[in-house]
Amino acid sequence: MRRYTDEEELRLRLRRSVENWTRSGLLLPEQGAQLEADLRVDLRRTGLMLRLGLALFTTILAGATVLLTWVSLGISGDSATGVFSLLMGAACFWAADALVARFRLYRYGVEEALVVSSVGLCGVGVALIANTLFHFHDSTALALSLAAAAAVSGYGYHRFGLWYAGVAAIVCDTQVVPSDEHLITRAESCIVARHDHARHVDAADHGESSQDLAGPGRGKRVLVVHARIGGLDDDIAGRELIECGLHD
Repeated sequence: MRRYTDEEELRLRLRRSVENWTRSGLLLPEQGAQLEADLRVDLRRTGLMLRLGLALFTTILAGATVLLTWVSLGISGDSATGVFSLLMGAACFWAADALVARFRLYRYGVEEALVVSSVGLCGVGVALIANTLFHFHDSTALALSLAAAAAVSGYGYHRFGLWYAGVAAIVCDTQVVPSDEHLITRAESCIVARHDHARHVDAADHGESSQDLAGPGRGKRVLVVHARIGGLDDDIAGRELIECGLHD
């Protein structure tokens, strides 16, 4: 669910247009004032400079709070720090949502800084957890970190309509694709290792028709004897003469 309705954002865009038209002389001051009164919404806004100042102050305050809490709790180790970062990232996003709901802030700088802090903290937390608890490769941990940052940024765009959060989500998502190949390779190797048993033979020409004639030096006949039902394929007891190609 979005914090701002489509009607509210449409009114704000029209209000900005009316202000520009009034300054340029296209509308009389009385006409501009009347239109602005008709387009009034209950959202709190501020100027650009104050918005940037509040965003900077909130970012510093959030960083100091996270650091002070981390030191006070005596957290050590990358895995514990990763979990702590995830929790603080969730807390920052919750604080932004609560401020918008309570004070009806709109592009006020405070809620924006909290969302950005949440994205950074969640990305760092996932990277530390993936690298220490699950022992993923550095590139895989980076891909998971970017995926987490993209997810939080995308939700921030959906929740608050922050256009730059949507851009950040797209950028992070595009960076995940090249690094994600390591994760796929790792998963495939785990699947192969799980299904390899002494009673199974992995053919090098897997997927080719069994009628293909293997050339000299490329394959051999393998006699597989099943004493009972077993393995992943639940084969019936008996004999099978199978042919599998083995690459040199």
